[in-house]
Amino acid sequence: MASSQLVQGYGDSSGSPTNETVVRDALLSWSYVKKHAGRSAVYLWGHSLGSGIAVQTSTRLCKQGVCPSRLVLEAPFTCVEDAVVTHPLSIPYRYLLHFNIVKQFFLTNWSVQFNSLASIEGVSSPTLIVHGDQDQIIGFDQGKALYERLKAVHARNGKEDVLFVHAEGHDHRSLYRFPSLPSTLSKFFSGQLS
Repeated sequence: MASSQLVQGYGDSSGSPTNETVVRDALLSWSYVKKHAGRSAVYLWGHSLGSGIAVQTSTRLCKQGVCPSRLVLEAPFTCVEDAVVTHPLSIPYRYLLHFNIVKQFFLTNWSVQFNSLASIEGVSSPTLIVHGDQDQIIGFDQGKALYERLKAVHARNGKEDVLFVHAEGHDHRSLYRFPSLPSTLSKFFSGQLS
């Protein structure tokens, strides 16, 4: 749903991406899909940066009482800051004396923060998180942290509908090749896993 054609500042679209504009665009897309879906279930699915958009959008929808039927997060991050620090492009700079100052300057001036670890507590949809343990772009521990946080929130509400797929041997771009993923997704979307 967060295609590059729909998100301000990406692809051929105009404007600048901010947390607010990106989520607003996703909510507009959601409204369009819901309007045309009839009684069919509508899911949110976010991969990598899209996971931040999916978490924020799902949280807003749940607050409005119209949660997505299901949420799938593929290679999600806890927040943009954690993703920046662990990204391979930051490796040569991490050990420089002023890395943290430059990082903070960058994060302060870039208006897309997506603190998914805080926002995910507002998600009440059944959720499936998939992360590869060989992910060098967004660390496996970030997906696991989101899972643990949301699982605890749902458990407090008497729900056991948060699942984690440990895609052993897979990285950021190869999750779709994880052998059990198709059957897991099929069972998740049909309600056999929840």
